[in-house]
Amino acid sequence: MVRTRLFFIFILLFTGISGLRAQGKTGSKSKAPKVADTANYPYWIQMMDDTGVVFAKAERAFYLYWKNRPTPQNDNEENEKGFEGEGKENIKYAYEYKRFKSWEQSAKNLVGPDGKILSPARQIEIWEQNHKAKNEK
Repeated sequence: MVRTRLFFIFILLFTGISGLRAQGKTGSKSKAPKVADTANYPYWIQMMDDTGVVFAKAERAFYLYWKNRPTPQNDNEENEKGFEGEGKENIKYAYEYKRFKSWEQSAKNLVGPDGKILSPARQIEIWEQNHKAKNEK
């Protein structure tokens, strides 16, 4: 009886320690952007393609990235003339900048109570409910 209890205690301790080690390893390999990284790397590009993204985090990443960089000034130009200042790196993201601004305008109306963008399935479901309600009137 005592041996059985010791065996179970040993198993519980071993699995608990193994779980902590595994959790630590996965945490270090996480690809989630850190707040400081969003100013140096355009994570907002990946975020606007993620259907489960928190809208405010995507906006924050975008504005942190562009905070100290020149932005496109002319909607019709994606070349050097469309930027204030200089920077070929910024020219590379001119299309993505415009795409984000368009996404931001359309997505801000699709934010759920949890702050995430509604899934495409949920968007369709809401549209169908509204469409059905209009046809019943």
